[in-house]
Amino acid sequence: NLVIFQQELTRAHQRLLLAQREVQRLLYLETNAGSAASDVLDRADVNVPAGKDAVDDALAHNPRVLSQRLRVELARERQKFQFNQTLPSLDVRSSLGLRSDGTDYGAAWEKFTAAPLLEAEVGVRVSVALDRNAVDANLEAADVDVAREEAELERVENNVRVDVENAVAQLRTDIAHAASA
Repeated sequence: NLVIFQQELTRAHQRLLLAQREVQRLLYLETNAGSAASDVLDRADVNVPAGKDAVDDALAHNPRVLSQRLRVELARERQKFQFNQTLPSLDVRSSLGLRSDGTDYGAAWEKFTAAPLLEAEVGVRVSVALDRNAVDANLEAADVDVAREEAELERVENNVRVDVENAVAQLRTDIAHAASA
């Protein structure tokens, strides 16, 4: 019975160490930060992160969540671009010129205020696409892309949330096993 007890104690210590490393990995911390299974036996109070705090830290630092947030942001920017493509375009052009009367440029500049030598043009062009099917289809595709990326972000966040909650629960269970052993 003593041999079986020692084996169970060793397994509990190993499970505790694995659970601590899993929590540290999920929290994106250094995995060899000096925590060991024997730490439970050395002190009565074990620093187990609160479930909500651990989840918040994981959501703030997990690379999968961060990369998915960037994908959502990129999809939203594409959506804004496609929306701008649906708007009419407005082009404004202006020019100011000096017409010469055959004399040299110096003499032409002296007569700058004379009306026949000054030329000015102003132009405005408004363009509206007559066939908006392609533009509207691109906007709808961008809307769908944003919705898909947001759903993927929610899925990734839920997976991380479940992983962290499971790791914290396993850590608490292993601490209880090691303390009872």
